[in-house]
Amino acid sequence: ADFTDTLLLLKHLEIPENETLDWLDAPSEEAYSRSYNLLIDLGAIDQKTSKITQVGRVMQKLPTAPRLARILIAASKSECFLQAVLCAALLTEREILVPIKQGGSTEILKRRNSLAEAQSSDFLLAIRAFEFAWRNRYSVEKCSKYGIHAQAAKTVELIFKKLLQAASSCNLRTH
Repeated sequence: ADFTDTLLLLKHLEIPENETLDWLDAPSEEAYSRSYNLLIDLGAIDQKTSKITQVGRVMQKLPTAPRLARILIAASKSECFLQAVLCAALLTEREILVPIKQGGSTEILKRRNSLAEAQSSDFLLAIRAFEFAWRNRYSVEKCSKYGIHAQAAKTVELIFKKLLQAASSCNLRTH
């Protein structure tokens, strides 16, 4: 199991996570080590002091996984911040593209493929699908013609707004 969120929270609260903590279900040594090293790599924990860094404090305040929070912090210094927030929201929510089984509707596939450039990535297709759903006000009828789950797309918008609000409260550039 990924222990990164929990470890970051413990560091933020300055709760020692060593053997003195009475765990209900203690993480394995491997899970602890993997999470600890990841947080060092992300700049959330100072390797020398084992204490949370300022970057780690900001990461902990963002309502998303530490990896995505670190991406948002880095993106806040660039021109792609809003796109990064949308990507984080898409990765946080369940898939907005309804799976089409082999031999399924070719019309839905054609419409869906028209949303993104040829040879584009699945993720770019998900972004374009979200934009389509947003432009059409999450119309179930219109979204279903493209194999887009309208409610999941609407939830992505809510997560997007929540992430923007949290980023703003952390003084990350949000424009």
